[in-house]
Amino acid sequence: MYLGRIVETGPVETILRSPRHPYTQALLSVLPGGSHEILLADEPPDPSRIPAGCRFHVRCPAYASGEAAQSGVAHGCVSVDLPVLDGSAPGVACHLAPPTPSPPHPAPPPHPAPPPHPADQGEVDLV
Repeated sequence: MYLGRIVETGPVETILRSPRHPYTQALLSVLPGGSHEILLADEPPDPSRIPAGCRFHVRCPAYASGEAAQSGVAHGCVSVDLPVLDGSAPGVACHLAPPTPSPPHPAPPPHPAPPPHPADQGEVDLV
């Protein structure tokens, strides 16, 4: 969560092994055994004046390094608000991250076979 918004949701193991949001990556980089620590520039913005676009762009290493510009999303980072993640499905609130694919919908259950007709069983009641 950054400035009151969830930035990444999904299975814990997936997020710990392959974080997709730059803030999640920075948080996990300081854990023991990490390959390299990601240092964030500046201080967090004033929560009463949340920046337009991605709330994290002011401190985002991908934005600062030009990676967002090279990917063609820098304008969105500073001007297009991201959808609110509610935690009901995996997701990443980042213009740089590709959308999380939706899990496949399960196939509908097969229709039950109709009950056998009495004539098919050799029994017929004649009244």
